[in-house]
Amino acid sequence: MVITLSELETSFEVLLQMLRQRGFEEADSGSWDYYWVVLLDDWIDLKNVPDVATGSLDDDIAELKKLAGPDPVPTSVDLDRLASVFRLLAEQYSRQPLK
Repeated sequence: MVITLSELETSFEVLLQMLRQRGFEEADSGSWDYYWVVLLDDWIDLKNVPDVATGSLDDDIAELKKLAGPDPVPTSVDLDRLASVFRLLAEQYSRQPLK
């Protein structure tokens, strides 16, 4: 299956709008800093039990903020960082009562 960058961009915008409608204006790691990570080489290898590492939401957020500054140097790791922040938002969204 394929998703174009345009379709991904639209999905991203729709999801951000959904979060804003629910009152979200920021992603806050709060007391949830560390999390489990399945390493990139392992996450699609279903024949083996993956090795896990730990990630840090605080580090992810700090590094993503650098992309909004002057002369950003994005890397593939930043895509993983963004995914982690979206995972945080998904967790917080699912725990928030409907208004």
